[in-house]
Amino acid sequence: MLDIAWQRKKSCYLPCLTNGKKLLFAPVSAGIEMAKNRYGILEPQVAKQELLQPKQLNLVLAPLIGFDSSGNRLGMGGGYYDRSFAFLKQHKKWQRPHFVGIGYDFQQVEQLGSEEWDVPLESVISNKSLIHCKK
Repeated sequence: MLDIAWQRKKSCYLPCLTNGKKLLFAPVSAGIEMAKNRYGILEPQVAKQELLQPKQLNLVLAPLIGFDSSGNRLGMGGGYYDRSFAFLKQHKKWQRPHFVGIGYDFQQVEQLGSEEWDVPLESVISNKSLIHCKK
């Protein structure tokens, strides 16, 4: 996906853990130096002033383990995406960024429970389809 975005001259960012419990986003390009974070996940190594806040993004492709047609997302259990994008729940009108899950069709379940802090997905891009979530 990154190669396609770069071919189309799009800027791409990858999530980075902060000292707290929220994500910031680092620019990524071919050949950038990467290092493992405390969970062993590779992150771009950039200066702090290059990191973006979640509100500065246009589109977020959020990983998931499971999802339903209402936009409920089961992640890895750390709550990083929900805390980082909680501001999306405050507005009824569209605003940036679009919050989209990315996964496989087999990860869709009939219904997932949700908590008040969960941030729903607008849609899910799977290996076979684009699913627009009901709100």
